[in-house]
Amino acid sequence: TLTRRIPSGRYATGCESASGSVRRAFRFPRSVRLAALRRRAAAEADPGVLLVDHLNFNHEKGRHDLLKAFYFDVLGLAPDPRKAENLDKGKKTLWANAGINQFHLPESDNAQVLDGQISLAYPSLSEVNSRLLNAPDVLGDSKFSFTQISGRSTMVTDPWGTKFVLHADKDATDPRGSQKGPESAALAMTDLRINVPDGSNIAGIGRFYQKVLGFKVKEQSEGSLVLEASPKQTLSFRWKEGEERGNVAHEEMGEDDNGQVLNNGAHISLYISDLESAFRKAEDLGVVFVNHRFKRRAYNLEESIDQCMFRILDIVDPDDPEKKPIIRLEHEVRSVVNKDGTKYKSCPFDEIPTHILDRIKELQPEPQSEPVPQVAAAASVVEEVVVSPEPEVEAVPELELELEQVFSAAEQEADIPVSPDMKEAVQSVLEQQQQTLEKPSQSQIQAQPEEQVAASTGGGVVAAAASGEESPSAWSQESLSKMKLTELKSLCRERSLKVSGKKAELVVRLLEAQ
Repeated sequence: TLTRRIPSGRYATGCESASGSVRRAFRFPRSVRLAALRRRAAAEADPGVLLVDHLNFNHEKGRHDLLKAFYFDVLGLAPDPRKAENLDKGKKTLWANAGINQFHLPESDNAQVLDGQISLAYPSLSEVNSRLLNAPDVLGDSKFSFTQISGRSTMVTDPWGTKFVLHADKDATDPRGSQKGPESAALAMTDLRINVPDGSNIAGIGRFYQKVLGFKVKEQSEGSLVLEASPKQTLSFRWKEGEERGNVAHEEMGEDDNGQVLNNGAHISLYISDLESAFRKAEDLGVVFVNHRFKRRAYNLEESIDQCMFRILDIVDPDDPEKKPIIRLEHEVRSVVNKDGTKYKSCPFDEIPTHILDRIKELQPEPQSEPVPQVAAAASVVEEVVVSPEPEVEAVPELELELEQVFSAAEQEADIPVSPDMKEAVQSVLEQQQQTLEKPSQSQIQAQPEEQVAASTGGGVVAAAASGEESPSAWSQESLSKMKLTELKSLCRERSLKVSGKKAELVVRLLEAQ
């Protein structure tokens, strides 16, 4: 058993020994434990949907003439400058903007027809109705058509069969931002309706969007569901009607040349407040999806945070023990912020929402005081150990912690994952130390004053360095430079990945934990 003696009163817990020193269980400081609790609370929080920002569905390859005529000349959407080069070339993907929303329109051998309906809002319908009446001739040989439903709405069919409803709503503009480029005539995509097979579990779909993605149910009946995506936007589901009411497929599954799964079907993209929470909930349901059609891929939580996104394909009822898909519709779930807290480059918001900034601030570690010279010296030593895969085993302080206590505290109190390989590596180093160290005998230790005992052990040096006490001669920088703090090395190696290289601050926290 590896133990350490420390003077009474220094993080002292447990029972006092006959010699006046204390044997204690390893325990992280309160600040570290509170930070862990905040992270866990965030992971359990409502992810909170903010916006359905775009719909991606394919157009017919080689028919940019139809895209331009319909989306830009008739609907009055704005070409996104990020794809302007493709518009000039007359091939590849185009993005068509409608206020804060947009349509991604990649090429395919066959155009996709959305099994549903798209609603676009305008200040009034007079101008867009005029453009419909004077549509470019190239649309005449396509499925393009329109019918005025009422004085405030018009039904329009795109060149390949997708249905749009244009309606007048001068208050539809989302004040939080807009897509890049010129202003569009359309103010926003106010609703996206997705058809589902007749008899589908509408209530289960609602539970999925509520529990995983943070939507609110606005209206629900036996065959229809309206979810609130933002204060000015809804996402709707409805049983399909007509002869094809049982035939709905939003996915087009396939494989690439390497046998990896592809979905060439339509997908929707949305922004949420808490990507980590949504990913964990999707992962628990087994619905995280990787589409090899796209370069950005997230197989796990760390990659989703790096990529600011992850994907879902299967929509399941969280209350269904078998988790059978009700429908398959790909979602690209996005974060507003990068992992460093800055705004994600593609997010159309002008500013990061206040509640997200507050959450980031709350989850940041508490500011640390300036390291005292002893701590700075220890930090430089630990940094050397961390970057060295095979550190030399020199003079090492007597380790007075039970190894399993260190691992348990790391995992349970500070959310620091400890892998079996890490345990094995630490144990190996400890065994080397036990063979090379010359430890003072028990009689020598008992004969020394407590202050000297503390100074002669790594635990005493660590404790004194963390507390900022004046350094006796026994704590010279030379002696510090010979320290090889195995427990610190183990934790540093795990946590250095999350501290952006601020090793000195990390060491201060870990020294305090000693």
